[in-house]
Amino acid sequence: VLTQDVQPKTMHIRRNPQIGFLLSGMQPRERANDPINVFVQATAKLIDDEGEVARFLEKRERLTGRGADSPEDYQPLVILATPHYLRAEGFTGRRQPIVYRDFPGL
Repeated sequence: VLTQDVQPKTMHIRRNPQIGFLLSGMQPRERANDPINVFVQATAKLIDDEGEVARFLEKRERLTGRGADSPEDYQPLVILATPHYLRAEGFTGRRQPIVYRDFPGL
């Protein structure tokens, strides 16, 4: 996740690196009442090293086509989240949520 040091979330992460976030969206029209939700609990690390941030931005541009599209005075930080719990629900063909508590290789 790309952010700025002026955001409240960076202060919160410095105080307590245990974070949670929710990604939410909708299914195609035929299942419009079934929201897609992915909840993640993770340990966060703020990365402010300019070289590491530059490598992140280069990789993001290769994958998405979006480069560093921010003002020049913007000092970006990367939030590296290492998950320890993930719950996904609302995906087509799944009645029960998908839950992961083990992330080998991370």
